[in-house]
Amino acid sequence: MSASLRLGIVGGAGWLGGAIAGAALSAGVVRAENLALSYRSTKPDRFPGVFWSDDNQALADRSDVIMLSVRPQDWSSLELDAKGKLVRI
Repeated sequence: MSASLRLGIVGGAGWLGGAIAGAALSAGVVRAENLALSYRSTKPDRFPGVFWSDDNQALADRSDVIMLSVRPQDWSSLELDAKGKLVRI
């Protein structure tokens, strides 16, 4: 994965998604401006320069790779078109 790749993490505000985001930023795998994270209720105040959204489709639209960091019981409620994207669970 190159630093110019656009990564989106659905559930990026959670403990696991946030840990993945922090590690990706620290390792230089992705630049902050190429990272999109979603949240459900309150926008977190961390990871300056990243794109935060409560709209998972907006996250998917701006990402090349989408990681799902949500509980399995929440998968059925996810609605996003990821056609042409690499999706990792």
